[in-house]
This record gives sequence, C-alpha cells and structure tokens, in this order.
Amino acid sequence: MRHPVQKLYYCARNKFLYTGIAGTIQVFDTASESLLRQWEAPEIPSVVEKKQNQQQQQKEEIQSAFTGERGGSISNGKVEVEVATGDEEGVAVKKRKMNDITSSPRVTPATVPVIERRSTPEPAQKRKKVSFREAPGMGGCSSQKRLNLVTNMVGTSSGRHLVVATNEDKTVRVFRVSGLVKGREGHKEEDVKGGLKLLSERQMPKRLCSLQLLENKQFMSEEEETVANGVVIICGDKFGDVYSLPLIHNLDDTETSTPAPATESAQNGSSAAPEPERKVPRDTGIITTARNKRAARKATEMKSRNSIANLQAKELQFKHKLLLGHISLLLDVVPVTIQVELPDGEKKWRTWILSADKDEHIRVSRYPHSYVIEGFCLGHNSYVSKLLVPSFDQQTLISGGGDDYLLRWDWKAKEVLQKLDLKEHVANVLEIVKHNKEKIKESNISGGALVVDSEDEFQTSVTGLWEFKDEVHKRNQVLVSVEGLPALFVFTQNVTGTFEYTTTAGVQGNVLDVAVIGNRILVSIDSQSTPYRLPTLGEGTELIDCLQPEEDHKHFGIRTDHDKLVTTINSKASWGITAEQKEKLNDFLYGAKHLRKFESEERGGD
Repeated sequence: MRHPVQKLYYCARNKFLYTGIAGTIQVFDTASESLLRQWEAPEIPSVVEKKQNQQQQQKEEIQSAFTGERGGSISNGKVEVEVATGDEEGVAVKKRKMNDITSSPRVTPATVPVIERRSTPEPAQKRKKVSFREAPGMGGCSSQKRLNLVTNMVGTSSGRHLVVATNEDKTVRVFRVSGLVKGREGHKEEDVKGGLKLLSERQMPKRLCSLQLLENKQFMSEEEETVANGVVIICGDKFGDVYSLPLIHNLDDTETSTPAPATESAQNGSSAAPEPERKVPRDTGIITTARNKRAARKATEMKSRNSIANLQAKELQFKHKLLLGHISLLLDVVPVTIQVELPDGEKKWRTWILSADKDEHIRVSRYPHSYVIEGFCLGHNSYVSKLLVPSFDQQTLISGGGDDYLLRWDWKAKEVLQKLDLKEHVANVLEIVKHNKEKIKESNISGGALVVDSEDEFQTSVTGLWEFKDEVHKRNQVLVSVEGLPALFVFTQNVTGTFEYTTTAGVQGNVLDVAVIGNRILVSIDSQSTPYRLPTLGEGTELIDCLQPEEDHKHFGIRTDHDKLVTTINSKASWGITAEQKEKLNDFLYGAKHLRKFESEERGGD
C-alpha cells in the first residue's frame, strides 16, 4: 500500500513543485520535470519507546547517585545497596534489595530506607495495566513510530523561503531554498539547486490548522534580506489561537507577547528580596462563609492565570504575538491585504485577518490591531472549514464547510452576495459512483466497499477551495473539493462578478490537494482510502492526476499518462504504509465527522 501525497505547493517564481508525502518533502523542477532534492522530518518515537527511554534515563540517574555515595548498583530493575554493620574489628557487609525503587519520582541516596532481608518470599508483582494506545491489535502505536505528517506548506513570493508545519511535533520550520543552476566545488548539498537549508524550528503549543504568509507590500522591491524581514508567518491552531511569527528567527531574540508575571519589586526596579510566599490553608472542602468563598474563588483564578502564563512563557521561547482567539475550534485563517482610499484621497495598504471556526462564524479582524473586530459574516448553518479570497477579486470571499452550498461574500460589508448550490452536483457524482460500482463487480476489478448507499446519507463537507486562472480561455474559475468524492466542482466568474457552475472534473481517487501550474491542474488523490471509499475503474496506483481544459472551453480532461512531471512524481514517491498507519492517516485526511455537532449541541445542550 502506497502512502498518498497529502500536500502540494507550487512556487511560480522558481518553478518548483513541493510535495508532502508522510513526513518527507520532495522538490521537483517543473521546467526539467525532474526530482531535485528531498527532506525528511524527524521521526517521533512510539509511546512504548518513550516510556523505555524515560525509565532507562531514571535508572542511570539513580545508579550514578548510588555509585557515588553508597557504592550500590542496579540489577534487573532492583537497586542493591551495600550497608556496613558490626563492630570495629570486622565489618559485615550485607546487601539490601529494594524492589521498584525506580518508580519513585524523587529518590535520593539520603532518603532510601535500608530494610533487612527477610526469608519470606517477595510479593507477586501487580499486573501492569495496558493502555489502549499500547494494546496490540487495538489500533495503537506501540510497535511503530508515529507518522510526523507534513500538514501545511507555503512559500514567499520571491521563492527563496519555504515554511512547513508538521503535526506530531507541532513545529514550524523555515527553509532557505537554493536556486543555483548546478553545484559548485565546495558548496554543500543544500546550496545546490532545489536544496533546502533549515533556518529555524519553532515548536507551537498546539497542532496547526492553518499556515499563511503576510508580506509587507512596501518591502517588495527591496533587497532579499529586507523582504525576508518584512514577511510574517500567520499560523492558527485548532484550539482557537492565531499567532504571528517573524519569518527570520533570531536565536538571541526571545521576546514574547506573554511574559511570565513579574513581582512588584521587579516592576519598581528594586533589588530587594521578594516577599515570602503566603501560606494558603489546606482546602478541606468545607467553605462556610461568603467571605471564604470569595477568597477561595480568587485564589483559584490567580493560580490558574499564573499557571497559564508560565506555561506559555515556557513553551514559546521565541518572538511571537498572540493576535486573536476563538472560543470554538478554529478551522481556517486567511490574511487579506488591499489598498484603501483614506478620506484625504491618499491610498494606503491595509490588512485584515479572516478566521473561520466550528460554530459557523467568520470573523473579520484588523491587523496588527487584531483586538478590533470589525464584524462577523454570518450565514452558514454548519461549520466553516475553508475560506478563499481570490487574487483576481480580493473584495470577494468564498466560504464552504459542512453545508451543501458555498457562500460568496462582500467580506468588508459582511453581506452575502450569492449562494452556490452543491447538493445537486454531489448527487450526480454519487450516481456515477454507483454505476462504476456495478461495473467493478462485473469486471472483477478490486475496489473498496461503498459506504454510502444514497445521497441523503452522504453529508457534504468542503475540504478545499482553489483559484484557477485559465490564461488560454481568459476566464477566472474556482475549484471545489468535497471530502470522499473523486471530483472537482468548477465554478466560473462572469462579467458581473457572480459565479456559475461550469462542470465537474472527475479524477481517479478522493481529492486531497491541488496545485495549479500554468494551465495544468495537478490533483493529489487517495485511491486506496477506506472512509467514503468510492470505487473507480482505475487500478488505484496513481498518486497525482493531471487535468487540463478541453477545447470546448467547458470540460476538463485527464492527461496523467501524457504528463512527464506527473509520471516522475508517481514513480519517485514509493513510500509504503501499513494498514494500521493507513487507518490513522484516514483520521487525519477524513476528519469531517468530528466537526459536526450532535443534536444536543444544536439544541443548545438541552
């Protein structure tokens, strides 16, 4: 079983195509249609390996402590301590054994009790509890390393830098992309064309759901270093927080927006000793008076506030700024920079941040003063998972999610301009899928089991929105993907600015990601999935499909077999994946079922 290509990114400046397969990034040159370089993310040890490493480290610390002070040793998980007893003429040495001493988190030689060996047998060891993640055959990860998937990739407009996010280690990495034509003597591998030189690694507190770059327009014509310093990374995590990070990370710069709370003496500049910590009475669980209740509530709030501030200061030891936060699960973030005309007639660049969450909200916030919320775009009945502001019409926002339609907005006025139906087009694809299922049965071609039997049971979930500028036919289009469907729905903008449904472009597997290269559309597909497995007549070995507009200006044709770049990608990507890893990967690729609300949530928890 082959691992699918879960992420695609194309940079038009250097004509490089980046593919994310599991934890590996491959760099392809679209001009020569060849593989240049690749980079692999560090592996994440399994749960069992982590516990074993922690136990081994703890044993070594205890052994070094006993060896230095008491001359003890560790054997088979037991600590043997030599204790001298007797009179001045002779010293009788007896070995004492203490079982499971390594399980104590605070064991020092001075605090270890010495117990005489008894003739009674040792008690039987308690049966170890096996957690769900360690249990064999339960879908856990006890014997295999966890997949450190590449979840987001984005590059600067100059093509000199690539920003990558991985899910297991929650890390944002910045690479410098080399553009040399060929390697010269004395150059390192990352200095050769397409080489990736790692500049920084910054671990975030939570896994990221969105990664974008915000480039300052006033630096666009300056030299490279100035341009890099004017680029800001906008990243949002699923717990609702949106951060801004500088692209170029200085190791000496540890400024944060959430510093640890300072004492009163430190704020006044005094060097006097801090006040001793006040003793808080032990909580007996009995609060008799209103005064005690207020004091207990205030102490709890202060303790919680200090612990959160200390945790943030500990985890984010690099320059960053917390821009905004959502109470609900954050799903997508898009920064928008446009020119606005001031009252005096002068034009200036202004930036806004559009963010979508699970509670059907699309928030419009100013940047960098993100505490100013200009309003909300309200019109969806289910979660909003994808936002798109096309470059050919930046006053327009297109949003989609758990509803069976898209909404076109004037995001500055927070008004719905158009509703684009998806239900009918999704139903047509399901009918084709059912027809293909019967053909597969007749021709005995292997295919996955069809999960849905009718369009009423299939719940639409928009997983991707991409813009496509058809330079040949001079038209602007939007491509839409729905989770579990092997098709792209194409909408074309007319002269009035509205969008009309044009066609449905079928591919050979479930759509994962899209990269537009000129007039070609490269589609990353999953033809071996289990959730929403829609059988096709293909053999299920392709990782990338290639679409191109037909001569009739309406339909798209598959050109996979005739595209050398796609053939190279399909041949070079040979990562295998086990059934257990594929099951966990499906949870990442097909997670819409976890976003829908239960009936109790929709009724307000009644």
